[in-house]
Amino acid sequence: KRAETTSEKPKKMNEADVKAEQARLDAQRIKALQAKIDALITENPRLNEYKSQIRIDVTPDGLQIQIVDDQNRPMFDSGSDEIKSYMNDILVALAETIGTVPNRLSLSGHTDAQQFVDSPDYSNWELSADRANAARRSLLQGGVKEDQLAQVVGLSSSVLFVKDDPNAP
Repeated sequence: KRAETTSEKPKKMNEADVKAEQARLDAQRIKALQAKIDALITENPRLNEYKSQIRIDVTPDGLQIQIVDDQNRPMFDSGSDEIKSYMNDILVALAETIGTVPNRLSLSGHTDAQQFVDSPDYSNWELSADRANAARRSLLQGGVKEDQLAQVVGLSSSVLFVKDDPNAP
């Protein structure tokens, strides 16, 4: 009697295969992060209360988490960069999860299109940047590491949430 074994050399992956595999793994990781954050929102009574204001989407750039104003629960008072306490709670709770992943974060602040009349040296551009920085501070307070931050930008009203209503909160 004789036993035979055959062994094939592992197939070398070409550059395109490596990139495709990396993209597949990235997509899996992003979907898992989305599921983890969805579960966090559902399980946390404080976050669940504001679930309608938290939008999570997978985009070509990664996972996009939007926290949007509600008619009765704005994130900031008009013309202010001071975060409302419940908005801070949302950011700190999200940071506990976001702070555990290797992904880099990009933060953007937005405003409506209403212009300031009292302050010619302070516009929606400065306000939106100040709001993004306020969110950055809350995320750092919640556990996001400084080196996870890729950029913090103010977009003013250049990217409207309600496209046909530039003055929507």
